[in-house]
Amino acid sequence: MSSEFIVETEQIKKAVQLINEIGTEKFPLLLQRIALKIHSATEVSFKQEEIEKLEKSLELSNENVLLVIEILEFIFLQSTYEVIKAQNLAVNLAKISLNEDKVTAIAEAWKEHGKEIIEKIRQNKAVFSRRLLNVKWRLNIQMANSMQTKQKTPNALFEFNISGSSAQPEDDTVQVEFNKEQLYDFFLKLETIQKQIDTLSKII
Repeated sequence: MSSEFIVETEQIKKAVQLINEIGTEKFPLLLQRIALKIHSATEVSFKQEEIEKLEKSLELSNENVLLVIEILEFIFLQSTYEVIKAQNLAVNLAKISLNEDKVTAIAEAWKEHGKEIIEKIRQNKAVFSRRLLNVKWRLNIQMANSMQTKQKTPNALFEFNISGSSAQPEDDTVQVEFNKEQLYDFFLKLETIQKQIDTLSKII
């Protein structure tokens, strides 16, 4: 097992701080919900109204709630790819400065739900797996709506061509628009993914 089971990016460090502040009684319930829904290819872990309730319950902003959920889902997915044992998972989680009670709760949730998550994700991957065939992009300048300003907003337009799957045989095209801040955030996420792929490549 690599010492870099989870690479400590700035996003993960921030999420760890937030997770450590969540109440001991509330945290296992959050983990259980994520564990039960993470393997679904068609259903999100939390609906918008549930996110709003979590904001109040956990006393976190919408952005921070989403970050916590994203990182916890990532931990379960990483555990799936490694088919890691709960004891080894706990050792690796301690390395990213999670508090002992949070490490124990995540390890216990993985021990209880890990087998089901692995099996469901494998089934969904076989049915829903799709590949990125091509990427096109162009830059665009958007004029402000107000006639009283000449402000121009640059943005990037991406077109992703995605292969079909057994669930949806036809190829598909997805168009996405990013402003400067969104594009930078997307870049940071890609950088995190790249680091994780590099880590997995070393292990394999």
